Amino acid sequence: MLILISFSMNLKSQSLLYFKDNYKMTYIINSHRYADGFIQQGKYTRADLDVLINIDGYIPVANANELNNIRLTVNQKMGVDTPWEGFYNTGITNSFKYVQIYHIDLVSIPSFLLIPSFAADYDGNETMVSNFNISSADANVGFFGVASGNLSNIRLLGNVTKTSIVVGSCGGITGALSGNATNCHFTGEVISAYPNTGGIAGSMQNITCEINNCCAFGIITGVGKVGGIVGTMNNAANKVVECSTDVVVTSSGNWSALLVGHSIAGIISESHTEGTHNLGSSNSVGGIVGYNQGATISNCYNIGNIKGSVNEGGLVGYNQGNIINSYSLGLVDGGGTLTGGLVGGNVGTITNSYYDSDTSGQSDSGKGIPKTTVEMKAGTPSPSIYTNWLTPPWDFGTTNDYPILF
Repeated sequence: MLILISFSMNLKSQSLLYFKDNYKMTYIINSHRYADGFIQQGKYTRADLDVLINIDGYIPVANANELNNIRLTVNQKMGVDTPWEGFYNTGITNSFKYVQIYHIDLVSIPSFLLIPSFAADYDGNETMVSNFNISSADANVGFFGVASGNLSNIRLLGNVTKTSIVVGSCGGITGALSGNATNCHFTGEVISAYPNTGGIAGSMQNITCEINNCCAFGIITGVGKVGGIVGTMNNAANKVVECSTDVVVTSSGNWSALLVGHSIAGIISESHTEGTHNLGSSNSVGGIVGYNQGATISNCYNIGNIKGSVNEGGLVGYNQGNIINSYSLGLVDGGGTLTGGLVGGNVGTITNSYYDSDTSGQSDSGKGIPKTTVEMKAGTPSPSIYTNWLTPPWDFGTTNDYPILF
């Protein structure tokens, strides 16, 4: 279990750390005090919050008890000790919208339970919710069990565990996502006894749901369809865009990766991954996707290390979809058949995509183009490498740099 260090809301700047063996992430939190005493701790100014609450109808969430009680369909006091303190009707249906005002430490509510079937919108205002340990035998487990509204600007530091083998999903922010997640971060540990496990969401359930500009840091452990961002993408209109991870993924089942475990269809673009995929007994493991059944992957890269048993690839374990303008430089420790620097097994299409033959430990061809480290650090597209890659989204740096995404 990760150890979370709490913080004081009265400090102008505070670092939050968590530790797992030698793994550490740091968040810096900034605060601004207005002349009347109101302390701005998130992205929104006081004027922004005035508009959101007084005009747009958002309900302020200012402390642990208020966050815990948004699940109640009652008229209750919210926004305590803020300029927006008052009585509001609350609930979790799609007629409600919430905005978080302050950083919230849940250490005072050790029995905090997941918020199930959350159809409301929640704007975290880039403020923290920390020190929670959710453990549940429910079908869908996360901070929000099922989220069908819009989740935005959320920052969570905690641990989530699905203890049952009941069919469902488990994710750091939500077990099953049927809405959209934008600019959300999860730092911590997610463990599931059932497939569909992810740092942001266990699965994407709605035809049109998207995960955009989201990050996950920590440890993700499951029994198949495990991803640093999401375990399973189910629909052709699902999108994972501009996401990143630095995670340790371990799966005792098939189809897992540092970003998306299983992509039945959809679009994955402008995303990158770091970290490690441990062996487990996994078939089809990769940096960006484990089993790409039919998605289009474009402008992505992986620098994490990959280890599996069959179908191991730096970018994708097994590919039946499309891969365009992407690369991998992570070590691929092939313990079985169908191992590749970019893709393990391939029956899909791969266009203008490369892997570093020096750093990956692989030398295969025909499913990704091998290049040396010197060639990978070309500094500019040419007919021989990064052909038809564009700026943006790519920044090619100098001849001492690998390309990165803007």
